[in-house]
Amino acid sequence: MTHLRRPLDLGVVIGRVRVVVRPREAAAAAPAAPPRPAPAQADDHRIVVRELRIETEAALDAFDARRLGDRVARALGERLAEVQERRLAGLLAGRSRGGPVRIGALRVRLRGDAAERPSPRAVAEALASAVERRVAT
Repeated sequence: MTHLRRPLDLGVVIGRVRVVVRPREAAAAAPAAPPRPAPAQADDHRIVVRELRIETEAALDAFDARRLGDRVARALGERLAEVQERRLAGLLAGRSRGGPVRIGALRVRLRGDAAERPSPRAVAEALASAVERRVAT
């Protein structure tokens, strides 16, 4: 009997990006709980973010809001890919048990100067650091 090994899936998935311009406090409630995921397969070690939510006080039109969301999502994906490289090293060395990391929502609020002149890299770094802390626990 032969055992076919499938490659490890260490991808990063961001399901949805939402930019909320000038959010009302009442509307800033947490999103609904994600549906219960199917059991993970042995080769699944992805980081899956169901929703990336960026709330900003800046007065952005639809184009600028979409562009901000795209830039932050791209920077976050790149940063999480670096996290995945470190996870792979731990998996191969036997220091990590691995498995998928499922996150219902990552939310960031941009206020003041951070809202007026947001740095997608800085926002992504803060979010990725939070994910990395979760992965390490």
